[in-house]
Amino acid sequence: MSAIEPSSPPRPARRGTDRGLVALIAGALVLIAIGLVSMALFARATPALAPADTPEGTAQRFYAAAYQGDYAASHRLLSAGLQRELSEFELQQRMSAELKQTQIRVGVAAIHGDSATVLVTMTHYSQDGLFGAEEWTSTHELGLQREGGAWTIAGGPFWVKEVSAP
Repeated sequence: MSAIEPSSPPRPARRGTDRGLVALIAGALVLIAIGLVSMALFARATPALAPADTPEGTAQRFYAAAYQGDYAASHRLLSAGLQRELSEFELQQRMSAELKQTQIRVGVAAIHGDSATVLVTMTHYSQDGLFGAEEWTSTHELGLQREGGAWTIAGGPFWVKEVSAP
């Protein structure tokens, strides 16, 4: 009679959770949560405005109000002469069409007594260019004057519509 060795019983399949996989998933979830929180915090952050009693602050508030659709506030920041020449409605017509497609940066003012100039850099975006999306930048001088102790906009690129791509 031949001796048959008994075979060892089959090992049951491992049904436990792989700790490495759990750690990987937990790490991914933590990174996703951190990303979502930081996006929410940065989305609310707005750039700090220069003081309102400076030419830079006046220019920033002018463009910020227009961007938010408050053309009455923008119009109030114009000099008395410009307010007579340009109605609030005309100001809105000149700015509203392309304002959402333009990023505006206000530079440092050069002050000369009761007048000042501020460099304004406008970066324009267009989705329907010849070869797809386009972007171009133009720089202009915004003229300001002091009226009644406050800086007002006396001239410059307070329109957006008239700027075209090079």
